Amino acid sequence: MERFNLLINNFESLNKELKIVSTQLKKENKEFYNSIVENSTNYIAVIQEGKFVFINSKGLKLLRCTSSADIIGKNILDTIHADHQYIVIDRLATTSNLPITPVHLKNIRFDKTFFDTESNLIPFVYNKKPATLIISRDITPDLEYNTALQVEEKLRTDILNSFKEVIAFYSINHNIIWLNDAGKEQLNIKDDSYIGELCHNVWFNNNKPCMNCPVVSRVFVPTERIVTLNDNRIWMVRHTPLFDDNGTLTGFVEYRSDITEKENTKNELERSHARQIRAEIANSFGHIESDLTTGLQIWSHGAYNIFGHSYSENQTSHKENFVKYIHHEDSEQVKQLLQLTYNGKKKFDFIFRIIDANDKEKTVRGIGEVRIDPVTKNKKFFGVLQDITHISNLEKQIFDERQKYKMLAENAPLGLILTQNNKPVYINKTTMSWLGLKSLLDFEKIGFVGLFHPNDRKIAEELSLKLKDNNVPSPLVKKLRILNSNGDIRYIRLDLVNNTINCQKYVQTVLIDITSDVLKEKKQKQVAADALYMNQKNTILSEIESVLTKTLTDKKFSKSQKEFKKIFDIINSYKQLDKDWKMLIANFEEVHPDFFSKLKKIHPMLSSNDIKHCACIKMNFETKEIARFFNIKASSVQISRVRLKKKMNLSDSIDLRSYILSF
Repeated sequence: MERFNLLINNFESLNKELKIVSTQLKKENKEFYNSIVENSTNYIAVIQEGKFVFINSKGLKLLRCTSSADIIGKNILDTIHADHQYIVIDRLATTSNLPITPVHLKNIRFDKTFFDTESNLIPFVYNKKPATLIISRDITPDLEYNTALQVEEKLRTDILNSFKEVIAFYSINHNIIWLNDAGKEQLNIKDDSYIGELCHNVWFNNNKPCMNCPVVSRVFVPTERIVTLNDNRIWMVRHTPLFDDNGTLTGFVEYRSDITEKENTKNELERSHARQIRAEIANSFGHIESDLTTGLQIWSHGAYNIFGHSYSENQTSHKENFVKYIHHEDSEQVKQLLQLTYNGKKKFDFIFRIIDANDKEKTVRGIGEVRIDPVTKNKKFFGVLQDITHISNLEKQIFDERQKYKMLAENAPLGLILTQNNKPVYINKTTMSWLGLKSLLDFEKIGFVGLFHPNDRKIAEELSLKLKDNNVPSPLVKKLRILNSNGDIRYIRLDLVNNTINCQKYVQTVLIDITSDVLKEKKQKQVAADALYMNQKNTILSEIESVLTKTLTDKKFSKSQKEFKKIFDIINSYKQLDKDWKMLIANFEEVHPDFFSKLKKIHPMLSSNDIKHCACIKMNFETKEIARFFNIKASSVQISRVRLKKKMNLSDSIDLRSYILSF
């Protein structure tokens, strides 16, 4: 009996210990469970009889409640948008324990703003009573981001469709993924029936890939090649590989520029992979959604960056109107355009300046329109902003460079022509004046070759061929004649050199007017020819006179003295050496002014024959020509030069011809 009582006592003692342990375990489990619920990133609540009986801190934060007392006992439908209340009512009535698909709910905060959640409503037992457990994930940032992406995607598509060049995206299996409008026009298609087709079938009607196709060879760097389509048009084709975030090749973007008619392309598309494109869009684009009824504005991450604000994940709205950041000089015009947009009269598309929160001036392009919100039925302005400050600054820099170049070119006394692919892009005023042209259009009509004298156009055509590739092998210098609109001839020296302005290649043709030099050279040759002619004429006449004088001594001709005297008078009238020399001097000084005065001033001891000898050297006479001029032997000319050098007190190291030519 005592043993039995002992067993009973031990059992009761063990039972008490088990109860204590069980109670402790339940307490620890409850605390552990509560810590998990409280620290959850999801909005968790328990509903009984349609009212809140529990909510975690994330739920309080999303509903913008100060404490649980604000929400406990409240009807859950008070926090659900009217359009979504039927979903909650239906789920609260469900008692099945089968897995339930999450639903999209639009929730109402205590401050009457909205947020979106992906919610699970699960039958549950709370405090031994039937209840519904709600687990919700805030998807507002995701929806906002997706909306911004859609707008940005449309904007990017519009930009790509604005190109005259063909732009296409291909998979690594040769399938066409997307074509811009220029590509569709080239293929004469209006729908998306081309999607999924093999690129070589669409473009070239080939069953096999093109030779050297980068899609086949898996080229991992941008490539460029020239191809000819079935219509014999020539295209410059550039391929840029596209990679995913893991660096795996996923496809190619193709950029086709029609170079058959030498169209100049101003922009290069997609030089790097898709990740770089997305990064550029994310950094420079921002999305703004403005409720015209409530005044509430929702800004995307990019919009916060543009206006100089920091961004947090929980920040889904902004109380300030973006208009307050607009530069005061642009503010009035932007407001007027926005008002027209709000009234539905036109879409907003304008470039303006802003002063961001950090007092930094930026240039922004804004595009937007007004739509009706399908949920609130309120008018909303949806806008996309692009920070184009760097583009604006670059354009200003390019403009300044062009203006600087133009100012220097316009004030230059030289002619200047800039050509690109053999087409004139600039011609300065001096050239216009020389050619008698009024505008660049007049120049384009006659063309580069048409500027020149018919006898020089063959050379001009050769030069024109070198202008086509914007690459002159080495600086070229040519002397040609040009004709103005009146048919007047001007002699020009052309210097052709390669030039690069703002990263673009040109051929710069400098025109130097050498008309006066050419005419002077012609005059000099004429003077020299006249001098030789005069000397030869007088020499011949003297020889004739000598022969006639000897003949007259013959008695046979004594009766003819009167006739001979007439002949002598005629000869003497043509000789007139002094008169001929004076005329020669006048013509010489026209070409070489001050030559004689300088020579006499520096060397006053020179005789008249010495001065004539110096003049012959200045006219580039050879030794034989000087001998003929003075009617002496060539050896005598050499002796005369030695004497002349002594008279002029020139050292042996000085060349007489070079010295006289320097005057």
